[in-house]
Amino acid sequence: MILTVSQMRGAEERAFASGTTSERLMEVAAEGVAATVRQFFPEPGTLAVYCGKGNNTGDALLAASLLHSAGWKVLIRLSSPVGEMNGMARRHLTLLPQENVVDALSGIRGPLVILDGLLGIGASGKPQGDVVRLIAELNAERLHRGAFTVAVDLPSGLEATTGEVFDPCVRADLTVTLGFAKTGLLADSATGHVGRLAVIPLPGVIAPEGDPAIAVGAPEWRHLLPIRDFDTHKGNYGRIGVVAGSPGYLGAARLCSAAAVHAGGGLVTLYAMPESHDLLAQTCVPEVMVRKVASYQEVLGERNDVLAIGPGLSRKHEGQLRALVAGATIPCVVDADALN
Repeated sequence: MILTVSQMRGAEERAFASGTTSERLMEVAAEGVAATVRQFFPEPGTLAVYCGKGNNTGDALLAASLLHSAGWKVLIRLSSPVGEMNGMARRHLTLLPQENVVDALSGIRGPLVILDGLLGIGASGKPQGDVVRLIAELNAERLHRGAFTVAVDLPSGLEATTGEVFDPCVRADLTVTLGFAKTGLLADSATGHVGRLAVIPLPGVIAPEGDPAIAVGAPEWRHLLPIRDFDTHKGNYGRIGVVAGSPGYLGAARLCSAAAVHAGGGLVTLYAMPESHDLLAQTCVPEVMVRKVASYQEVLGERNDVLAIGPGLSRKHEGQLRALVAGATIPCVVDADALN
């Protein structure tokens, strides 16, 4: 589900009341963050951890210690004296060599991954103090050095419930959110700061009953793509017809048909008019069947389970497209120029 900050806190409190400990939740969170980093970077590299004072920092430091044990070089940037950090954050800081706490990032060779653990969902309002300076530094490392930034739970400077973007705000390539996605992470205003979104479930943390909206990722979709038997062929796994592309807009047809293949379509056929057919037949991914039609109405007589109609079609064949949409008796996804 997708929760507000108050709903997330309530879910955590219920978990604690049922016997789950904050230490256990932090262990699972850290393991999830570390595993997600390794998913993107299988080989150890350099990890820079930007730390605040609270539990978010504890999550980031524990994840960093796991990666350090796996061969990563870890550098630590602190926004406050160690004595101002909460107990969990201080404890996890001791898991790493203290010489790894640095005043600046330097001497880095190869890829750099940054963990943003500055602010968590408990923060409110605009970032203050040295956090402002470190957010600016972090963003500069991403912009100028090409660092890959991973935000722990949420990008620092983003309001977790509303999605309001404060100044400054971390620009993450990936946000690994804990327990459940927060409403602010999915706000349109947050897109440029959240990047890709991964959700790490936490044991015992159960969402309240109510709104069934969820943030959908690979685990939620995986059951829709069952394992395929060896004695079958592509025609057994869905036939997708794609009606897309026109001169000057062939890329839309290529992307749409390739996406149908990647999404699990068995037999994907791209229907192209004579003026587009030859170029598309030469440039589409090899799994796509490119079929020449003299009129889009011919598609009605083809054997398909679903049609995708519209990307890059232009307005040239409006009458044929209206007849196709009106006459189709199978599910259709109508988009782009087909909406015109």
